[in-house]
Amino acid sequence: TDGDSKEFFIDFGAKGSTAPFGLLCGDGRYRAGKIHFTLTGPYLTVGSVLTINIDDADQYFSGNGAEMTQITGKKVITRTQTNQFTVDVTNGKAINDKGTINWQANRTITKITDAGPGLVGDVFEIIGTASGTNRNGEVFTVDITVPLKKKIQIGCANTFVKGKLTLKNTDTSKEINVDYDPFNDEACDKTAQATINGKKFTYTVR
Repeated sequence: TDGDSKEFFIDFGAKGSTAPFGLLCGDGRYRAGKIHFTLTGPYLTVGSVLTINIDDADQYFSGNGAEMTQITGKKVITRTQTNQFTVDVTNGKAINDKGTINWQANRTITKITDAGPGLVGDVFEIIGTASGTNRNGEVFTVDITVPLKKKIQIGCANTFVKGKLTLKNTDTSKEINVDYDPFNDEACDKTAQATINGKKFTYTVR
């Protein structure tokens, strides 16, 4: 808080050999391994930069406790306004028994509602793009076509209540459109709808 750069890490412990593989966290997900952080100044100060690094040696995993995915990469979070920050991901990699996904992403996150002290009740909007290669080595792109809206409250925190994105496979020309508010009610019901080859599928976000 004195403005000096700080370096620290979080250690969730080793993955372990029996399920659940990792430490149960407050958001319901299990994690194992380490995450490294560097912060140039107070996080809420405009211009401050938080850099998050995860190398292969950190053996960082995230999942439901039974199925875990190893994640590596670099994320840079820059405070651009008092209510806004950008997120840039480079060299992102997710590895599990189904294969490997590589990606990079650029997002801008804006707080549109401030409910007061803490995060509960706050509302954020997210815009941006991503790209990478899927488990088959095919190139994909992701574009947020309608800003994603996230409400920080019970039932909402791990999904979006509004917004649309388009996922394109540039090798096969296949396209998936996802609508996080198919009923136009911004409900905290974890319901989304995907349109694939003209067919609509309603599903629950997990």
